[in-house]
Amino acid sequence: MKSLRTKLKLLDVSYSQFGALVGMSKQQVADLINHGKYPLGDRKKLRASINLALARLSIDAEIDKIDASKETPPVAATTEGAVATPTSKDEGADQMLLRKQPLTQEAKKHFGLFANPFNGEVQADAEMFVTPDTRYVREAMWHCARNAGLLAVTGESGAGKTTIREDLIDRLERDGKQIVVIQPSVLALEDSDVKGKSLKAGSIADAVIWSIDPRAKPPGSMEAKARLMSHLLEESAKAGFMHLLIIEEAHCLPVATIKHLKRFHELKLGRKRLLGILLIGQQELRSKLSEQNFEVREFVQRCEVATLEPLDRHLRDYLQHRAGLVQRAFADFFEDAAVDAIRAKLAVGRPGDKGFRSLLYPLAVNNLCTACLNEAAELGAPKVTADIVRGV
Repeated sequence: MKSLRTKLKLLDVSYSQFGALVGMSKQQVADLINHGKYPLGDRKKLRASINLALARLSIDAEIDKIDASKETPPVAATTEGAVATPTSKDEGADQMLLRKQPLTQEAKKHFGLFANPFNGEVQADAEMFVTPDTRYVREAMWHCARNAGLLAVTGESGAGKTTIREDLIDRLERDGKQIVVIQPSVLALEDSDVKGKSLKAGSIADAVIWSIDPRAKPPGSMEAKARLMSHLLEESAKAGFMHLLIIEEAHCLPVATIKHLKRFHELKLGRKRLLGILLIGQQELRSKLSEQNFEVREFVQRCEVATLEPLDRHLRDYLQHRAGLVQRAFADFFEDAAVDAIRAKLAVGRPGDKGFRSLLYPLAVNNLCTACLNEAAELGAPKVTADIVRGV
């Protein structure tokens, strides 16, 4: 029945509207589409009404064909979080991840909300959810900034990399440390000029120069840039400043640029390093910084790598935290069994199996929970159930 549900969504036809066409309640339509459960009564007559409604909506299908079609069985949630096993890792992830959507006005009224607890925005320290893994990464970044270190932070899309970078910059400003933060533009950044715009050592040198002296005019040759950059860093350090180079989307850095970054990090005034370097990128960055990658071995030997892990065992606490930001309890919106359903929905494979992959990152969880609230409101359900999570 999932194919029928998809067709109705494409036509922007609600369960209530479809129910009115076939003489069913919204809940009966939901039971039919999500679970294949027909209401009591003359099923033959009801199927005829459904076929008529499908024709009126210009849906080229009949209920008999929809019933007989092969559809992916629903995921069964258990305390261990049993999950579906898709044909491939990437295909499975694509099937389960939902795009960002707003909390509907209907859902806000239904649950008595004025704001979406799962919008994911972090505007103050109290709004950050910090796991032991996150705390470690935060402190590693802080140490890198304060001691001119060399650190790479990796994480999947939606793991919170941008949030933790903003947290670091805000923390540096509040702490009053004289640290010049340098952030080269990464717009259209790719690892080769064939795909887009690669970030080369010369552009990084320009960013360092402009961050220390906005009026400076970087020379054209790389040698002259390097001399000016080194001079400005030394003079700035003598004035009591430290310097931190932050490169986001660092998984798109060309290998040649990564090799050059080692030389940037070697700049010193006496024994004091002049420039800390923080790379932030997706998991491909970890692959580029592999010990098996002979081309960047000198950089890898000097660079610490920290990873933002999925929420996993902290999922329930995260959900409680997000609900608390709007002065509510998670149990106000979701049944207890829905937590395991969320865990199962955002996973590929089975825990312990080779190739298992957890997608329990904040962005994915927020998008799924928002979609569940919208669905529950449309169905008129008092809370999000495990079945609603599976059906979204």
